[in-house]
Amino acid sequence: MTKMAYTDNEGKLVLLNTRTDECLYSGHWVSGKEENRFDELYLHKTKNGKIVFYVAHVTFWQGERNSIDVLSENEVQSWIVDYYSYLGDDEIKRLAQLGFKVQETA
Repeated sequence: MTKMAYTDNEGKLVLLNTRTDECLYSGHWVSGKEENRFDELYLHKTKNGKIVFYVAHVTFWQGERNSIDVLSENEVQSWIVDYYSYLGDDEIKRLAQLGFKVQETA
């Protein structure tokens, strides 16, 4: 479990928790291999209905700590492009439901 408290740009406190928030992607298993360091993309809905996306950087290595980076919507779109080859069909569909689509523009 990774959790973090931060103040948003409106000065409101937001509590993120990987145990209770929706995991949109996990890199724990890649190509049938368990990873010891990996990223996970999460969605958190605040009490006011605001959606916060964040990446949890997870490690199982002794002496290392998990961390969280909150993403803007532009950063989420860039993250999806970077991780597109790892995303499954269900993950791509869920991200599309949230308004993030990867479409060829060339």
